[in-house]
Amino acid sequence: MSYILNLNQTKQSDWGLIKITNKIKYFRQELGITQKQLGTVASISERHLRRVENDFIEVTYTQMLRISKALNQSIEEVFDLELVEP
Repeated sequence: MSYILNLNQTKQSDWGLIKITNKIKYFRQELGITQKQLGTVASISERHLRRVENDFIEVTYTQMLRISKALNQSIEEVFDLELVEP
């Protein structure tokens, strides 16, 4: 099964921009759970999780940890961070 990552979320850092992409939908579908179910386990609202999953909103490190744990995956498996030179 292939999964296309969204690359539209960036954060400014001292070193340049950091692109954050995720595979939340892929792992969630592999587990056969809904956004609501994942949000409940990760202690994140369904609305916020939907926006994170679709790269429409910034995600905190704590949220990344909660989501990854709820998906039984490492944070590195679920989220990709890429430094973009300024």
